[in-house]
Amino acid sequence: MKKYKPLIIGSMAFTGLLILYFTILVWANSIEHAVDQFFEMWYWILILSMGFGLQVGLYFHIKKQLHEKMLESRAELVATGGTSTTSMVACCVHHIVDVLPIFGLSAAASFLLKYQLSFILIGVFSNIFGIISMLIIMQRYNLHLDRLHKLYRYDMTKVRKMVLSFSLIIILFTFVQ
Repeated sequence: MKKYKPLIIGSMAFTGLLILYFTILVWANSIEHAVDQFFEMWYWILILSMGFGLQVGLYFHIKKQLHEKMLESRAELVATGGTSTTSMVACCVHHIVDVLPIFGLSAAASFLLKYQLSFILIGVFSNIFGIISMLIIMQRYNLHLDRLHKLYRYDMTKVRKMVLSFSLIIILFTFVQ
């Protein structure tokens, strides 16, 4: 059961973000509005929620693995503790952006409605950036998951730079339109 703890926690985070989405829309409008908005943009909502859940699951995998390695090697305690804290900050801080599309869906402000896709894309690319940051930590400290073995042949630091460049171009394009 311990083996599946990151998967369970990631699934709970995914579900929790969906519940937050519906709670905000129901509170701001109605159940019908929440359901209508979900069916209108279900693919974006699910992508944002899955990205969040994946990051939370990866974070708990990293945390568990680093803890086990710390028990084996006290010399790495400071470095891994700093890395764990950094990964938590990188994982969570950018999720402020994930909430913007939710508020954009329920807000009457024309600015948010006009740039709703831009905010959603910022959230999606932030999720991708956070996931890659987690994979970098996993590569650096050899915390591999068998299911992701094909990803480890790539230099995730270079992948993160490419994704950042690509995402900035796409997001700027959506703001200009």
